[in-house]
Amino acid sequence: MRYNFDRQLKMVFTVAEGVVSLKEILEHLDGEASEGLLAYREIIDASAASTDLTSEEVRQLVSRLQTMARGGLFGATCVVATDDVFFGMAMMLGILCELSDGPKIGVFRSLDKGLEWLVLASPV
Repeated sequence: MRYNFDRQLKMVFTVAEGVVSLKEILEHLDGEASEGLLAYREIIDASAASTDLTSEEVRQLVSRLQTMARGGLFGATCVVATDDVFFGMAMMLGILCELSDGPKIGVFRSLDKGLEWLVLASPV
């Protein structure tokens, strides 16, 4: 996973490729936190990725996101995934976050739909 912050758009653009594990996701979040980027909206293009996340690891991730969100603002996040397992795990993450008042996460199959949601969910 690699990311880039666009200061003009005030948005984080992330690309995930290959098999994405919980460890990589947590490292990604830690990197964003250390750069003060968690408050900004983010789009994660995972269209070239798969995952080995388990449902238990998704629950761990929700807990971590809740803790991070308590520390300050947490921008809306859009995940674009074409792999069925990645899409399903991201949907589970989004639903569990919503049920627990965690960060807002939208999951989509196309970049266009994801960007549209992100702009509406979290205007600049």
